[in-house]
Amino acid sequence: MNMAEIIKIIITDDHQSYRQGLASLLKDENIYAIGEAGNGYELLHLLDEEMLKPDMILLDLEMPKMDGNITLAKIKAKYPEMKVIILTSFAEGSLQNHFKNNGASSYLKKNTDIKVIADTIKRTHYLVDYSNIPQKIKSLFTEKEVQVIPLLLARYH
Repeated sequence: MNMAEIIKIIITDDHQSYRQGLASLLKDENIYAIGEAGNGYELLHLLDEEMLKPDMILLDLEMPKMDGNITLAKIKAKYPEMKVIILTSFAEGSLQNHFKNNGASSYLKKNTDIKVIADTIKRTHYLVDYSNIPQKIKSLFTEKEVQVIPLLLARYH
């Protein structure tokens, strides 16, 4: 990855100390929290009213007022291209599949090593949605090649 490139995220979690701690640790990886939200309502307000343009959102599942499940559905309905990583205390395999099937890019436990979280954010940032690739390019490459090429370019750029 180009070390000068910055990935912009919004961290949504009801624990302010967790949001701030995670934001602080991710700065060392050129990943910057351009916003924080304590629940889904606050997140949607940040996206709608303040016109923040994050590259992705880190989203907790269990929050007051509007939980992560409802928030994910609202994000994907209004911003279908937005990449969302579920970052939660729950680790059930069925939940992972549920959220990935509903538009989440990835699913991690909160106690995951910070390097793994950062690497997941970076991989997600460069992940290409094959369905959005123009037909002209699809005819030249396989689906796997279209997904791998941006990752290689980012790594060696």
